[in-house]
Amino acid sequence: MHLHPVDAIVLVADLVGIAFLGAWMGRKIRRAADDFMPRRFGKGTMIMHAFGTGTASDQAVSVAAATARFGLSGIWFQWIWLFSTPFYWLIAPIMRRFRAVTTADVYELRYDRSVLMLFAIVGHRRRRVDPQAPSALPPRPRLVAAR
Repeated sequence: MHLHPVDAIVLVADLVGIAFLGAWMGRKIRRAADDFMPRRFGKGTMIMHAFGTGTASDQAVSVAAATARFGLSGIWFQWIWLFSTPFYWLIAPIMRRFRAVTTADVYELRYDRSVLMLFAIVGHRRRRVDPQAPSALPPRPRLVAAR
């Protein structure tokens, strides 16, 4: 297997760029709160964070597989989240104002620790009853033995 020179250049540029960005951001983090609720990163970084919140590293693979299986409509495996993206933009400033990292933190700050515990118990029960509950994946195809 040989890597085309253009691919190698793009790969190296990506790795160097990510390492540079990580080192630059790392200089601004002084304590754990700076990592979870950054205040000194600026608007550009916060916009990138908001866009990155709605994506995952497996999406490129799942979209490619869905496109190979279903054709052009496979892009909706990624675009299904398109309409919920503005929610991430709205919720980020609210979480910063609350100085909360998780939804459970917001419930505890806004209401009481009992609501936090209720949130945790309901989430735990739902996950135990239906392990696939938070997932939006289609059902797995059945494997049929060849005759």
